[in-house]
Amino acid sequence: MRILVFALAAGLGLVACGHSKGESGAAVDSDGEAAAAVQGNGEKGSAADGVEELPLPAVPETLREPAERADFVVAHFWDGMDFTDRRRALDSAFVEQNFANFASVLPYATPTGREDGVALLLDAARKAGEEQIDFLYAVAVNYLYNPESPMYNQESFLPFADWAIARGYYADVAQERRADIMKNRVGTVAADFAFELRGGGRSALKALRGTPVLLMFYEPDCSQCHEAERALRGVPELGRAIAEGELQMLAVYVGGDRKLWEEHAATLPQEWLVGIDAERAVDRRELYNIGLTPSFYLLDAEGRVQLKDGTLGHVLGLFGR
Repeated sequence: MRILVFALAAGLGLVACGHSKGESGAAVDSDGEAAAAVQGNGEKGSAADGVEELPLPAVPETLREPAERADFVVAHFWDGMDFTDRRRALDSAFVEQNFANFASVLPYATPTGREDGVALLLDAARKAGEEQIDFLYAVAVNYLYNPESPMYNQESFLPFADWAIARGYYADVAQERRADIMKNRVGTVAADFAFELRGGGRSALKALRGTPVLLMFYEPDCSQCHEAERALRGVPELGRAIAEGELQMLAVYVGGDRKLWEEHAATLPQEWLVGIDAERAVDRRELYNIGLTPSFYLLDAEGRVQLKDGTLGHVLGLFGR
């Protein structure tokens, strides 16, 4: 069964409503572009809408492993860029197109490779001038840390935050972002919280251990949440996994409108666990930073995060949709 396989699809569209708390994180990458970049043939990519693209680094044939090839591309991607050239360094279309190409490779590199490559990039921009580093860093935040970006990827943004902390570049903000990234990180045990169940009774996230859990934070009056609910009802593999005890589906409303929740909870599938965090402990204790809803977390049987702050597209991708 593929339920524990986090397969990212290229070009996933954003499907989400706003939430009262801040930004959180899942990963989206462009597999096709990244694979081509990791091959690295030293030629310019096809420029979209006439935007100039930097030539891809020519990866030495001696580098065989995908991760080491990705590390090389990340380290040398910006070799052809002169950040003292203000015309290019402050050109939105040029910088954003090339940053998107660069960012598409980051998920394939090693943590050390990402850290070193990002440091080379940011150091070069900062040495060229304040405007250049400010502009480039803002692009990185918008592409990798903004949950509304189709390239939203907290793990890829982590070396940018670490660089800012180490270099004293708006370090306080970077510290906050780093703490956000480390919260409920993939591979860690998800933060526990209690909730009331529809029909009465209380439970807690840790009480569900022993079986994988697909957790959906939602809002009863969110149209995109309604769309996600309809889509999930139409996935027979999900229903079968729940029926066979291979997965538990938990939908939690983090809010205080009990009447609204009760009315809406009655419309959700009976095989789902549906809860409300009426005390808003998730928000008050800042256990999860839910920037957009619906927000999905996939936990394994031990409660460890396999998918963080995923979209509907990510969840459907688990089932080959």
